[in-house]
Amino acid sequence: MLRGLPRQVSLVLSPAGKILYVLSYGIKSAEELLKETGLSRNTLYYHLKDLINLGYVIKVGKGKYAITGKGKETLSKIIKEFSYSISSR
Repeated sequence: MLRGLPRQVSLVLSPAGKILYVLSYGIKSAEELLKETGLSRNTLYYHLKDLINLGYVIKVGKGKYAITGKGKETLSKIIKEFSYSISSR
């Protein structure tokens, strides 16, 4: 389970969503992302590449990554949408 995130949200987040969530706590190395997201190395790098190309994540030094403002905004929308759909049941 991802730190501070309700279990229901953690379970449905895509790999990209999990990466954004972990990065919302600060700059992380690839090894930290692997450990905190539980993703495989191949899955992590596949999604990191997409997130960087979309402008949601930036590389900040050798093997370190950070979420961008655009990434934070997108993550916030994902979590709000999911929380709304759960509460409206």
